[in-house]
Amino acid sequence: LRPTPLSTRFNVAAFGVLGYELDLKNLGRLQLQEIREQIAFYKEHRDILQFGRFSRLGARRPHQVGWQVVAPDGGEAIVGFFQTLATASPGYDALRVVGLDPQRRYRVATRPQYLYLDRFGELIKHVLPVDLDPDGVVLRTAGKVYKLTDCVECYEGSGALLGAGVLLDNQFMGSNYNDQTRLLGDFGSSLYVIQEIDDEH
Repeated sequence: LRPTPLSTRFNVAAFGVLGYELDLKNLGRLQLQEIREQIAFYKEHRDILQFGRFSRLGARRPHQVGWQVVAPDGGEAIVGFFQTLATASPGYDALRVVGLDPQRRYRVATRPQYLYLDRFGELIKHVLPVDLDPDGVVLRTAGKVYKLTDCVECYEGSGALLGAGVLLDNQFMGSNYNDQTRLLGDFGSSLYVIQEIDDEH
């Protein structure tokens, strides 16, 4: 009874030939919009996702795993950060990318993804300014037309820095949700796009 978010389904399937195993007629308008955006992202990065150099990254903690693909010229990479189970007070997570040129500079940005209100369950009271029943008609209706954007992170640094690891924003721990808080929870994930910075810009 721990549903896997649509974002994680995509983030896993993107490291290969993308496909969905779900019944589209049971999805709402917001989920269909999210799938369209996911497919557009996949098409934009299809070459690296299908033909890049794939590596598994060592996990710093139990219940976490990382995958990456790096372009043959080392100018671009995509890293998946996956968490199977949330733990209490998880501490800091680090994004580590291997195989980049240590002398080049790179920009790291999260692929934007969405959070749906029902994912918060009883914790919704820590996100909203009013106390509402998470199973009530108000939140069920709002959940059909409103979504939150998960934390979008952006960093710049050398390939050497990324090889050592960059500290990520904190995970949501039951309170204080804001735009700098990552909400992974059980079976949560994020994709990070790493692109070389052109020195002329």
